[in-house]
Amino acid sequence: MSILQRILLRHRAPGHLRFAIPKELLAGPAGELVAETLSRHRGIYRVRLFADQGKLSIRYFDGLTDVDSIAKALAAVAVEAERQAAARDGDGRELASSSPRDGESGWLGNVAQETRETFTAAGIVFRNVFTPPDGGRNGLVTEFLTDVLVLYLIKTHWHLIIQHWLKRPWQFRYEWSAAIYMIYLLVRSKKPKS
Repeated sequence: MSILQRILLRHRAPGHLRFAIPKELLAGPAGELVAETLSRHRGIYRVRLFADQGKLSIRYFDGLTDVDSIAKALAAVAVEAERQAAARDGDGRELASSSPRDGESGWLGNVAQETRETFTAAGIVFRNVFTPPDGGRNGLVTEFLTDVLVLYLIKTHWHLIIQHWLKRPWQFRYEWSAAIYMIYLLVRSKKPKS
């Protein structure tokens, strides 16, 4: 039975996949290759190997990747890991189980791993939220913050506008020109880019 036939999808939920995979893919250099390769896949923010249980857990962002592309990436890395193991081993026997990285075991190792994964996930989120898909200058957060700032300025100056600026427009001409220019910039930023 080939290594791909022994990989089974055990759990599927939005943003989470869990596979049962052969132990030779979880141990030693093969496990490191699987974890590193899948971690670099676009949209995946956490890859955890459970060598004792023969499980691989993958957390991903639904909008950035899908199950099919993750499955293809897993199949490719499984074949590559099997090829490398056969080249290293020579006779194809199973790799021995290895321990976690030196200095990263137990509770402290888990905390360090979770922290790394959190920062990786935050980087992916910020990159995708602040940069719009069409490659324009303004991202969703930038537009939202601009709208909030405009509403705040209107709320703050509403009393001055109603009680003073409208009654004596020439005296407050600089304030009017600043307000009109701000409205012009806001409208121009909302127009679709060609």
